[in-house]
Amino acid sequence: MSASFDSFIPEGDQNDPTMLHVQHDHASPTSHPFVDDDNRQNALHLEEKEKREKEMRNQIINEADEYIRAFMRRAAEL
Repeated sequence: MSASFDSFIPEGDQNDPTMLHVQHDHASPTSHPFVDDDNRQNALHLEEKEKREKEMRNQIINEADEYIRAFMRRAAEL
């Protein structure tokens, strides 16, 4: 009796029999409490960094506006 694999359809791309998709039955690496804590700390650091960058951006914009106003005043005096 010969084995027939005609009825075997791999998971995923149903049209490509060369593609085999393996599902692992284990917990995701982010489910570990230390990893969760690291992710939380990374998110907090990212928020702090974004806040500093936004403040710096606003400061640069304010300084640029001040420079433009001073330039326009000097140009008007000529």
